[in-house]
Amino acid sequence: MPRPVVYAALSVIFLFSSAEQRVFANCSGDQPFFGSVSTAYTPKGSFSKDAKPEDVKDAEKQALLAAWNKYIGTCMDAGRMQEYLARGSEILGNLDNYLLDKKLNHKVDKKSKTITAEALLTVNQALIDGLFTQASGGGDGDGAYMVWIFAAKQAAYTAG
Repeated sequence: MPRPVVYAALSVIFLFSSAEQRVFANCSGDQPFFGSVSTAYTPKGSFSKDAKPEDVKDAEKQALLAAWNKYIGTCMDAGRMQEYLARGSEILGNLDNYLLDKKLNHKVDKKSKTITAEALLTVNQALIDGLFTQASGGGDGDGAYMVWIFAAKQAAYTAG
């Protein structure tokens, strides 16, 4: 009978959390994002060339969305974009809650009857990170380590 030979293999693999692997393209917590829009308007009345307040408000909202879209296009990777698409309407409905700073400006050109609106946003990156970490199931924000152990044995002898 052959001498008992035992082979054992032990392999441990650590997968680091997605937060450590994620690399954002030039995004930091205090980076401003700019958006602008130019839109035509209909004057208030027959004797006025002024823009309606709701037209000005709409142009500013469009500029705000343009700045937000620059943020998500720059700072969100594919996985985070999927999470955002699932919760986008919730976030957009409460967008001011996710901003550290918001500056809106508009200019009305009465001659050409256009409104030019601009927005400058600073996004609360930590709050966004927390929102998506919660959505992905990571409670503490550090992710989870996964471990696999493989062991193999060779029989020393067989009966029979």
